[in-house]
Amino acid sequence: MLKILLLIGVVLLGLFYLFPKEMEEALDDVSQGVESITDSAGSSSVSLTPSDTSALELSLLEAASAGDGARVRELLGQGANVNGRRSDGSTALMVAALLEHDEVVRMLIERGASVDARDTRGRTTLLLMAGKGRVDVAQLLLKNGADPNLASKTGNSPLIEASRYGSSALVRDLLSHGADVDARALNGWTALKAAEERGHSDVGQLLRQAGASP
Repeated sequence: MLKILLLIGVVLLGLFYLFPKEMEEALDDVSQGVESITDSAGSSSVSLTPSDTSALELSLLEAASAGDGARVRELLGQGANVNGRRSDGSTALMVAALLEHDEVVRMLIERGASVDARDTRGRTTLLLMAGKGRVDVAQLLLKNGADPNLASKTGNSPLIEASRYGSSALVRDLLSHGADVDARALNGWTALKAAEERGHSDVGQLLRQAGASP
């Protein structure tokens, strides 16, 4: 039995090394599934939204998802909480950013949306944008005070995500805003390792110039 457990551990470590992002998402999905089971065990029905999310906030999330700026403005004028959340913790700002509704993103930020709000995986809008190489939106978030060092529950930082994606422009911006060049995820990856493993030599050179440890 001990040998089997050791073998499983070695296999899991290997998978984390080869497929860090995929393994992170898989573990997050398992974690959320356990949370749902736990919730359902304590009640006959499971709410799809947090208890403090009102109909106005749900409508705002829908409008942000659709990129409907006029409706977003109308709902905010009616008193909708700009930081209302879905069951996965995502806010209207996250939703709009992920779906590339940039005008809505700007509007939400202007109306006080938290740039450092985190979903149930611990991810911020900046982290999500870094993983997709959305330089313009990431720059907007940084200019509005987004913390470049807020990592997900598994330790992935915006700098690691941007380095994995291979965006030298975003890596440079994150570093200029104080990103920790040697931040390490739970799987042991740093931004430098992420860049070099994915073959982004230009990003690797930039990180080394910024003092990244080999």
